[in-house]
Amino acid sequence: MTGVILAGGSSGRMGRPKHLLTIGGQTLLERAAQKIRPFVREVVISMSHSYPGPWKTVTDRLPGSGPVVGIHAALVATGETCAVVACDMPFFSPELLLFMEREMGDALVSVPRVGGYIEPLHAVYRPECAAYISELFMRLDFVPVGAGSARNNRHPRVADLFSRVKVHYVGEASVRAFGDPDLIFFNINTYSDYQRACRLAGDISAHDPGLC
Repeated sequence: MTGVILAGGSSGRMGRPKHLLTIGGQTLLERAAQKIRPFVREVVISMSHSYPGPWKTVTDRLPGSGPVVGIHAALVATGETCAVVACDMPFFSPELLLFMEREMGDALVSVPRVGGYIEPLHAVYRPECAAYISELFMRLDFVPVGAGSARNNRHPRVADLFSRVKVHYVGEASVRAFGDPDLIFFNINTYSDYQRACRLAGDISAHDPGLC
């Protein structure tokens, strides 16, 4: 299984690239890659541009098209089952991802479902999902951001995939065996989220983004 770190978001609410924010002296990208590394064969970074670092980078084919494109790029590049996690989810559980892969059987996706909500950016995807994602883009007649076309420009969501493939849903009881879902799935969207993440990680050395 390949570990995939999604780092292609626009970071609009943060105002700066979230993958470069630091906690405990590590960027969120470094933290995520090092955390998942012992549990996977390889770590791949999926983003809209190349990243200078020790990990393989795959670039989005349709920049600005949401996380489903990052997942697609990783599946196509690796041809393997991928444990996918967003880089702005600093307390994700690689142990849970490994459990999800082991329990998914013949499903093409394994995803947590807690309190009626699913977590598609903390999930496992089989390589066969790439073809279904490609079909989604063709069906929606999608045009990349900036293409200047009047055609429908709604990009597919990850949830659109789930209605087309067999999905294994991991329930709250199983998730809680690996920790508090509120912590595992906590993600950073705003500066206040970032401050809270620093506190949760026990890093209170600074209050300015990029310093703690």
